[in-house]
Amino acid sequence: MAAREAWLDGQLDLDPDSLLFIDKTAAAINMVRPYGRSPQGERCRISALHGNYKTTTVTAALRTSGLVATTVFDGATNG
Repeated sequence: MAAREAWLDGQLDLDPDSLLFIDKTAAAINMVRPYGRSPQGERCRISALHGNYKTTTVTAALRTSGLVATTVFDGATNG
């Protein structure tokens, strides 16, 4: 419990404007549903990509003042 309190005390001294947060998200084009929906009596007319599945990863750096930098990777990233 003492270690937690010491950690919290250290957090209170941080300047929020000096912090940098790294965030990552990804999207894969093979995550589409195999079937669509439409109002009753109407045909669902939309296409989905088949084959050549691809993942795109977006990584961003953020501060309290806003977005600092972004980058896009073709493929998945780890770490």
